[in-house]
Amino acid sequence: MKNILVVSVGAPTGESMVKEIDSIFKDYAHTEFCLCHQLARKSSGFDIVIFSSRYSELLCTQYKLPNILYLPARRVINYTNIREIIELEKGTRVLLVNDCEETANEAIDQLIEIGLNELQYIPYYPGCKTFSDTSIAITPGELSYVPDQITKLIDIGVRTLDIQTIYDLMLLLDAGHLFTRNFVTRYLKEIVTISKSFSESHKKAEQSEKLLETIFNSVESGIAYIGSNHNFIRTNLIFETILNQSKEKLYQKNFDKVMENKRISLKEGSFVVPINERTVLFKIKEVETENIPAFLVTADYADNISKMNQRIKIDSTPRPNRKLYTFNDYLTWDEQCIKLLTLAKKFTKTDGTVLIQGESGTGKEILAQSIHNGSARRNYPFIPVNITALSQSLIESELFGYEDASFTGAKKGGRPGIFELADKGTVFIDEIGDASLEFQVKLLRTLESKCIRRVGGVEEIPIDVRIIVATNKDLPDLIGKNLFREDLFFRLNILPLSTLPLRERKADILPLMRHFLSFYFDETTLNQLLNRELCHFFENYRWKGNVRELINITEYLRLTYEGGNFPVSSLPSYMHALPDSKNRVFLSEQTYKILSKLGECGSQSTGRIRLQALLAEDGFDIGTGKIRNILKELEQKGLIDQNASGCNITDEGLHVLSGC
Repeated sequence: MKNILVVSVGAPTGESMVKEIDSIFKDYAHTEFCLCHQLARKSSGFDIVIFSSRYSELLCTQYKLPNILYLPARRVINYTNIREIIELEKGTRVLLVNDCEETANEAIDQLIEIGLNELQYIPYYPGCKTFSDTSIAITPGELSYVPDQITKLIDIGVRTLDIQTIYDLMLLLDAGHLFTRNFVTRYLKEIVTISKSFSESHKKAEQSEKLLETIFNSVESGIAYIGSNHNFIRTNLIFETILNQSKEKLYQKNFDKVMENKRISLKEGSFVVPINERTVLFKIKEVETENIPAFLVTADYADNISKMNQRIKIDSTPRPNRKLYTFNDYLTWDEQCIKLLTLAKKFTKTDGTVLIQGESGTGKEILAQSIHNGSARRNYPFIPVNITALSQSLIESELFGYEDASFTGAKKGGRPGIFELADKGTVFIDEIGDASLEFQVKLLRTLESKCIRRVGGVEEIPIDVRIIVATNKDLPDLIGKNLFREDLFFRLNILPLSTLPLRERKADILPLMRHFLSFYFDETTLNQLLNRELCHFFENYRWKGNVRELINITEYLRLTYEGGNFPVSSLPSYMHALPDSKNRVFLSEQTYKILSKLGECGSQSTGRIRLQALLAEDGFDIGTGKIRNILKELEQKGLIDQNASGCNITDEGLHVLSGC
């Protein structure tokens, strides 16, 4: 038997969900509930954790454990309790009372979606500053939050789990056979009962019919209700589409005659038949309404069912919680870098916008995550977004969200954007220097107003997020080229940080190299691998890819080192390339030292004896014969010129020194 834990913001919701789950799965699972703040000490020992809403899931982000299935529930209005709402006069102002802002708005959206759209709903929840002079309130079971001045209260009961959520649970509990036994009857018999009740009401027959049609069509399967005489009484759009017949043609037609060529009889069971070149699964369940027998028929395309099962499998796979970096992960022994980290730590004490500038591979996102992790927002989301990874058409909808039907392909019901999902947390925008001017205008407005407007929406939505941006571009230079807004720059540049390239952190190069290689080699092997010549090369290499490139080289060394001496010439060939040249050059430590001494001498000709003395000052004891051979090698490479008075470095030689 599986153990299920329901997590909710309020106790009434949790208790109701436990009761509902127990009524379906009492033989397959033990169900308990807890409030969001209790999850940390409750979640162990449970196989499945069900959140009452996306909001409750967001509140519990930091409490999630690995190897537990987490399922956010989708809940819908309890259709059997809306009779009093229908009786309200058109345009009536009512409070919709729920346990938080998100669930209050969600309940309003669902009432509107099923056709109760002629009332003026005002969301009301704990801590809500909005108030209304109305004396009427609607609540889905949250009676304790109803304000005192309400004289007419309509309690529609806690919202029930929708078909999809129950079906998800059936698959996770290996109880799919319940779908044919009592699932369809339990969920859809309520709709049929409402249909009969509303059809007898003459006062609002037209409105009731429209409402019922909306409810019936909101079910994700094809549905038909068949009377005792085997005639169709009601069908939904999906059922009509599957049979390729209109509602008018099916109404009061005999089911057996309509399906006579499909080898389906009106009795309980499941039938798989081909219709219009697609395989359809029909499920028939006998029901009873006021002691009159009738039938509920569901129809689904078989390939849709397969896709649904696959989606459930993917959605149910536990995902490991993402561990964010801290300042301890930014490894450095360099004095300037240590000062940078000290400054960044001070930025954790404020919510000001941070602008991180620096070359690629210098740890900008590590700094951003560390600042978030050290701030008061550490228990809330950190959401990174890379401007260059999104097409121009997607940036706005990803960050700001969109409303229902705001563009082709928009998800039904709309979708919140990153700024909404990161509520009370941090949004990290990388590569801000590549943002379009159009997006820069919208971001500037967001920074100034602390509000966003979804694509296709009109409502201003307040947001509480900290913004950290990063770029490897020179923003003042872009401003001069009219590619970046100056007013946005000053909005972003409140708390500036500039990372250092690795070539300016020479004290870090070898310690970082040893650190990353220590995962693969012991100390003795490391000392053998990192010989004097290799260390000299690494210390003077340009590291255009910075720490990211250094990590790549350690991986290369791990795979290619076979013991003994590792010559510099065995490093990847691109590391020896002359800047902006197709020629490649490798200089040993002694050769490089001689070339650098000639570079220090400038235009002054220098002989072998003078070179020997200069090298001795730096601890290099090299005989004049060895110096002669090295000078000949340098001359052949075009890096120096020799004449009777001595040697001079060439422009190509200076080019090599600047690129090493």
